[in-house]
Amino acid sequence: MDYLEATWAARGESATQSAERVARCLDGLGKHSTLLSKWFEKAKRREEASRVRVDDVDAIVGLMNRRVPRRDDNGSAIAGLGTIIGLWNGDDARPVAIAAVVGSDTSNVNLGNSFVMTLPGDDRGTLYSHRDAGMKLLGVMIGALEPARGSISNDDLREAQHDVSRDRQLGWITYIQGRPIASAPAGTELATFRGGQIVILGDRFSDVTPDVIQGVARSIRWA
Repeated sequence: MDYLEATWAARGESATQSAERVARCLDGLGKHSTLLSKWFEKAKRREEASRVRVDDVDAIVGLMNRRVPRRDDNGSAIAGLGTIIGLWNGDDARPVAIAAVVGSDTSNVNLGNSFVMTLPGDDRGTLYSHRDAGMKLLGVMIGALEPARGSISNDDLREAQHDVSRDRQLGWITYIQGRPIASAPAGTELATFRGGQIVILGDRFSDVTPDVIQGVARSIRWA
């Protein structure tokens, strides 16, 4: 499974501010591809999924309010944990799903904010198969969400780095806030991007195998 993902720590943003970020991200994704231009609330079963569009601030705030974590005893909202949002593109032939946790305001590193969009890995096409398209897709997400980390990766690449700490794992294209990498092995591209570093491991997603990424992850020198 291929995915576009991002993580970031607590910010103290309101539900509306968080929804505005998500809405900007969805708008940018829609401009990147018509496959990503419509979003609906996800359900446990596809036939139960809503056919009401969820892609503007008001709709996203409404979804967040319905999904906010609540206490079992009195139903009151649990402050600080954020809200889980589940969306899908409504396309049965080429389904794309988003799972996000936004509005988390806790110092617990295991309960931060995240955004994961699963991608049609068997049909990458012009959506993200080559470097320029991948950079545009990642750039939309980074510009809207301003995460600490973001990447385009898949399960095989992550598994190949099981002995590497999560905060140092790489994808095909990886964004890291700040300037944490001092040097990388030959063939690895490092670039400055939106207040951070971009690490690119190949011109095409298919160039990056588990063996390749394992070698790069172990060879990078961190500042």
